[in-house]
Amino acid sequence: MAGLSRRFPPRLPQEGWEATSQRRGHVLARLFAPPFNAGLQSSRRIGLTKLVHWLEEQPGDTWQDRRVSRPGVIPVSVGLEKAASRSGITTA
Repeated sequence: MAGLSRRFPPRLPQEGWEATSQRRGHVLARLFAPPFNAGLQSSRRIGLTKLVHWLEEQPGDTWQDRRVSRPGVIPVSVGLEKAASRSGITTA
């Protein structure tokens, strides 16, 4: 095991990722493009737009910063509808 650790040392954590600092329009364009748009209903498009807009209004420089700046952070594992309802966003 020690040999593998020397050959493949752990990566240093990154400061950020390009995708987390993109503008709102780029984020929405990516969410509405394949493969994410398969079977995307208009109500889900509206919900995604509202969620991204709400997230954009939170403090922080990146999407990740904004997500974790909220008390009661929404875990990534929570589905989008549950995340939206927890945040008071209506998706209908």
